[in-house]
Amino acid sequence: MVTVKSDISNPRVYVNPQETTGNIGGTFMVDIKIEDARDLYSYEFKLSWTGSILEASNVTEGDFPSQGGVYTTLFFDNIYNGNGPQGEDYIYVVSTLYAKPIGEDGGGTLATVAFTIESAGETVLDLYDVVVVDSQGTNRPAVWEDAYFSVAPPRFSVDPLNILDPTIVAGNTFSVNITLSNATDVYGFRFRLGYSETLLNATQVSIYSFLDNAQNQTIINNEQGYLWVYSNSSTSQTVDDPRPVANITFKVKEEGFSSLNIRNTFLNDTLSRVSHNPPFEHTPPGEDGYFSNIAAGHDIAVSRVKAVPDEVTAGEQVAIRVTVKNLGGFTETFNVTLYYDGNTIEDRTGVTLESATADTLEFNWDTTDVPAGTYTIKAEASIVEGEENTNDNVGTYSVTIQKSEPGIQPEILYILGGIAVIVIVGLVYFVRFRKP
Repeated sequence: MVTVKSDISNPRVYVNPQETTGNIGGTFMVDIKIEDARDLYSYEFKLSWTGSILEASNVTEGDFPSQGGVYTTLFFDNIYNGNGPQGEDYIYVVSTLYAKPIGEDGGGTLATVAFTIESAGETVLDLYDVVVVDSQGTNRPAVWEDAYFSVAPPRFSVDPLNILDPTIVAGNTFSVNITLSNATDVYGFRFRLGYSETLLNATQVSIYSFLDNAQNQTIINNEQGYLWVYSNSSTSQTVDDPRPVANITFKVKEEGFSSLNIRNTFLNDTLSRVSHNPPFEHTPPGEDGYFSNIAAGHDIAVSRVKAVPDEVTAGEQVAIRVTVKNLGGFTETFNVTLYYDGNTIEDRTGVTLESATADTLEFNWDTTDVPAGTYTIKAEASIVEGEENTNDNVGTYSVTIQKSEPGIQPEILYILGGIAVIVIVGLVYFVRFRKP
């Protein structure tokens, strides 16, 4: 008896590159590639995305399996920008070799998809319903991998993000900048910064000469712990890299810690000036800061949880990003567990952060078999030894799952329509010309 072991792996179909970024109004392309193909003769796949962010403009055939045009292929593609059977955004591609006895081995590009960027946001480029067939008509089980696209939205940030300095005692002062990034055609801006009124007093707010001939205004309310900054101009500026727009000086009153929370942001830019009914308020996110003059301790925080998309049909994938910070004075190793309404999605162990640093962790939630409803996604960082402030170890986000509705592909409808026509014609002929 002889045992033969196969070293042939399953074909791998994937989106390349795995991560892409771009600017609103721009374009980009991704390749659908295959590896470890054996006798590839035919294939098909679907690729979906969030339609409010991207629009597919074109699909072109790759050089595999035609080998750059040496062999003839029958290549078919359909683009559905919001007009799929259930209003989906996706492409459907089918291709097969023509008049060639055997298929192709190896790997290469199956197709290239071009997109136009419509708005800021994040979306998964979801590859699904992948079929790989050899020249004998056998379906070869394949594995496939999605990709991720994002447009960096305008963002206000506190700089530096973390000030951890026990030498800043009562009576001392420190300053932070508020920066703006990824903003186009900005005529003006507004933000509110909150802080602990028992720990800090804002003593001075300076607005940088960001806009020409701008009208500026600042309001400080130390009794309630917040300040406002306004700026507006008749001319605009575009900001790519983070640019300081204001500087704020605080006087320390005692020992303690305080978040520096950016809220109520507004950009007077091209997007906000487009005619909307009701009027559109462009309110980009803010990245909060943190101050502490307590002797270095242990403190891990979950500062942000984001799910893309946040409305899906059951069975789809949800990409979840969790930002964690080490606000303490020591390098820490800890775990981050992701839940939906008490059910564990994933337990990420061995996360390590040095003092005053942050990291963003990537998770993927498969919503197959999850009932329809609205769920609270909770990210929880484990408590490290010596940690006393545990209120900031948890972050949440809301995701809505809709019931999956079975749909019929347009190609199937065409076939059924053709069969119906043939049947009707046959019946008419039989009724009209049959003999008694």
